[in-house]
Amino acid sequence: MRSRLLAAPAVALLLVAAACGSDTSAPQIGPPAKVEVSTSPTASGAVKVTIGTFAVKVSDASNQAVKGAVVTFAANGGGGVSLTPTTATTDATGTARTTVILGTIAGTSTITATVAGVTTAATVSVVTTPGAISKLVASPDNIRLNAIGDTARIVALAQDDFANTVSGSTTTYTVGDATLVSVDATGLVKALRVGGTTSVIATSSGRADTVAVAVIAAGAAACTGVSTPLNLAVGGMATATGANICIGGAAASEYTLVAYNSAYDGGTVLNASVIANGVAAPPSTLRAPSFGAPLAVRSPSGGATPAAPVADAAFHDRIMTMTRELGGKIASVRASRIARLSSSPRATRGAFSPSASRSAIPATVAVGDLVNLNTNGLSACSGAQMRWFRVAAVGSKSIVLADTANPKNGFADTDYQRFAARFDTLVYPLDVGNFGAPSDIDANGKVAVLFTKEVNGLTPANSNSFVGGFFFGRDLFPKTDPNPANFSCPTSNEGEMFYMLVPDPAGAVNGNKHSLGFVDSLTTNVLSHEFQHLINASRRLDTTSKALAFEDRWLDEGLAHMAEELLYYRESGMQPRQNLDDAAIRVNSRATYPLWKGD
Repeated sequence: MRSRLLAAPAVALLLVAAACGSDTSAPQIGPPAKVEVSTSPTASGAVKVTIGTFAVKVSDASNQAVKGAVVTFAANGGGGVSLTPTTATTDATGTARTTVILGTIAGTSTITATVAGVTTAATVSVVTTPGAISKLVASPDNIRLNAIGDTARIVALAQDDFANTVSGSTTTYTVGDATLVSVDATGLVKALRVGGTTSVIATSSGRADTVAVAVIAAGAAACTGVSTPLNLAVGGMATATGANICIGGAAASEYTLVAYNSAYDGGTVLNASVIANGVAAPPSTLRAPSFGAPLAVRSPSGGATPAAPVADAAFHDRIMTMTRELGGKIASVRASRIARLSSSPRATRGAFSPSASRSAIPATVAVGDLVNLNTNGLSACSGAQMRWFRVAAVGSKSIVLADTANPKNGFADTDYQRFAARFDTLVYPLDVGNFGAPSDIDANGKVAVLFTKEVNGLTPANSNSFVGGFFFGRDLFPKTDPNPANFSCPTSNEGEMFYMLVPDPAGAVNGNKHSLGFVDSLTTNVLSHEFQHLINASRRLDTTSKALAFEDRWLDEGLAHMAEELLYYRESGMQPRQNLDDAAIRVNSRATYPLWKGD
């Protein structure tokens, strides 16, 4: 397989100095031999806080300061730390400095300073702590108890603006009707009598959330007050429209009950509690296994298999927040691009293309080429995390790239070619037809889809969550601008692209295993979801002349989920406003096409 390295051209300058003699009396400074910490930033701080300067000194083997050495700063681990600048040149004292800004994720980060030719890096560790409490989240939303003595647990989490859990606060619980249920200091709710409804309010640091509680009346059927009993003829079928369904019938009647999860995020756990009055217990061999312990219990539950992974909404909130923070630069960046276009017009390949200084992924890219791109999903315009990608497929509207360090036994080239075809023939025309065409700032006429293990790495070790993919608005901003006064984003990839989860059957990345089939089942939906985010952001930046910010998060996310819903209708052959019950969907296997609730 041929392989080309795509990189910006470099010009080498050879400087030759000539002199009649040399001064041998001055100390001779050798090449860099070591790099040491001279100033450490504050050891910890809250999210988005600047904690000071990280400075290092570079010296030679004789401990003499080395001037002009290039120091590269990087941050690894949790926290999403930003460093400004990421490279610096030592001054006359051999010192180079960077400013440390904590990110949006609570955790520990290691900051390193490296110099070419020096084996040991200088390092410091910093801790990002949660910010102030902004909300209290109590779960479950509703509790239903059946008899005196039944219990259920309320779990209340104090969170900051970025969904980090804030510890150290005390949560108190208050019950509306203390004669119906009690609640202790740990959030354990216990039924004291039957027949009634009330609420439990969880409060912490001035924030509160409410849980509704109901206790069924004595002697009442399990569904009393919730659903009307149904009488079914032989062969009849009924679908529960709420949490309960009551079915009456003659003696010796036999029923089949199927509990199915109607959520479409690929990870939401279904907990079903089935109560049958006046019937014999079904044989254990006919009972489906549990997928997770219920929140409300009447007796100890049996062993539960691990819950299916769920989409990481907290990461989603963080990256959309970081993109929104860049929105204030839209007007100045747009004006700068228009000015460059007017002075140096060129042909474009897309709907609007106000010229990047150079393209990381040129229009001439071919299968087998290697491209070096920033994959950092924790920081916008600092802390580049460069990865080499191999071009795996080139479609009419897509360029599919695979990280060269992806885990083994993942997607094959035939899979990447299939995804390229799906994007070209299904996702692109569907999203563009409904939301408009994206920009084309890199002038390659295509959208890049990056399959990288760095998306997997966004999920902490041994987690039950996952990140299916993401779009980052920083890639639409220029790396540099001819006018230093204008805004630039040094870590931008300067092109229309988004990032995708990859299979990891062995859990090589943080111990989180994702089978090939699981990731494959999500991919088309994630393509549609993230492409809509890209369209929305690029059009506000480059197409809509009056936009001064990126879309509000709630609307941006709503539009991306609309893209998924439209994809479902296109694939299933169904139409909006139909009464889509289980029977109607299962008539045609196309209608069971899965949807994913993405980022």
